[in-house]
Amino acid sequence: MAADKADANKAAAGHGGNNVAQVVKKIEGHYPIWTRIVRVVWNFLVDLVLGTCELQRICSEVTKDTRGMMVKVRTNVALDRGLKDVQQDIFDFKPFDVTSTLLRVGEIKQFAISKICESNVRSCFIRFREVNEVYSQALALKDEAYDSTNDQHEALLEQLWTNLKPDVRRSGGRYTKEWGEIGFQGQDPMTDFRSMGLLALTQLVYYTEHYPVEARRSCLVH
Repeated sequence: MAADKADANKAAAGHGGNNVAQVVKKIEGHYPIWTRIVRVVWNFLVDLVLGTCELQRICSEVTKDTRGMMVKVRTNVALDRGLKDVQQDIFDFKPFDVTSTLLRVGEIKQFAISKICESNVRSCFIRFREVNEVYSQALALKDEAYDSTNDQHEALLEQLWTNLKPDVRRSGGRYTKEWGEIGFQGQDPMTDFRSMGLLALTQLVYYTEHYPVEARRSCLVH
């Protein structure tokens, strides 16, 4: 039992590490290697002259362009090899403690952070955590297999049918070829959720509830 738990934790850690590596690699891909080398040299010289790191310079002023600031902070963290621990927090698709991550940045960079800079960095980190929370919830739904013995799962499936065909009752019951009328492949829709799990069903229900006209046009088989 202990060995199984250790293996599971190791696998989870490896999966998280892959997430971080993929995100960092994708961001690095936007910059040719010579650009990254020039960036490192430039930042070193500016740090030496001004006594501030790039993150401080990005967040040291009040700005209305919060989206632009977030992109710059995210890019800075991804390209800074000294912030690998911070990368694990921000790019791992899991919620993280904003305050502890902020303190870790200060310890690594060894700078006295101003109130404006702290407020801006904290604001960016809060948004990053919120994005991670959404990723985490979506991945959890993806990993949750559809279970025909689960009343909530079955209720969602019935809701999908009702959203698409509100005035039609299936004559064949739960297992019937009539499911093909709303785009399923066989008599049991459960088999269509094998790759994306409950995430696929919840997204379909949301789509059919909020965009009924478009959903019926795209899902109903005529």
